[in-house]
Amino acid sequence: MELKAAYDAVMAAHEAAQQVALEIEALFEAGKTDEALALREKWDAAKAKADAIKSLYDEMAGTVNTDIARKFVPAAKPKEESKEKAKVMDRAAFEKLTAKEKMAFIKSGGKVVDDADEEE
Repeated sequence: MELKAAYDAVMAAHEAAQQVALEIEALFEAGKTDEALALREKWDAAKAKADAIKSLYDEMAGTVNTDIARKFVPAAKPKEESKEKAKVMDRAAFEKLTAKEKMAFIKSGGKVVDDADEEE
């Protein structure tokens, strides 16, 4: 269920309510207060319709299966697992890297040790 048509209906109803509000504002600016007040019922009806359509859309959107995205997005590794398998490099090898390679190594969770046998 894509809900595009329902979303479009929400947007159209909201736009219709805003158009009535703009008409009312223009009448107030023109000094036509009585005519602006006469549009009150039309504006209330437009807002109620927009709210009803939005409410229905929200309820329908709540029924959409959100697990579909999991099929397309690779799962991230748990943080504990990535910490356990952190790369370890001795200082001599680390010093041979370029500055860019050093930064990439550290940002990827790499660990520099003074002795290659030293690990936590």
